[in-house]
Amino acid sequence: MRVQAKARNLSISAQKLRLCTGGMRGLNANVALQQLSAQPKKGSAMVFDTVHSAMANAQHNHNLLPAQLVIEEIYVDGGAKLKRWRPRSR
Repeated sequence: MRVQAKARNLSISAQKLRLCTGGMRGLNANVALQQLSAQPKKGSAMVFDTVHSAMANAQHNHNLLPAQLVIEEIYVDGGAKLKRWRPRSR
């Protein structure tokens, strides 16, 4: 059974988040949470919340045990860019 959780509109670049999600595929979800809590990065807290949310979804919606969950797929895509402009004469 596949369970998913999405985090949207995060105020951090995708490149920085990919550093936190690098070696997570195939790990047990609890081990992944331990690794994320040990990382001193801003993005690791955001990924921690998303993985924790996916675990809660699995437990609440599908009655799965959290100890048996494995991260099969995790990816980070680029989001919307902030529009910035510099006022100048023409």
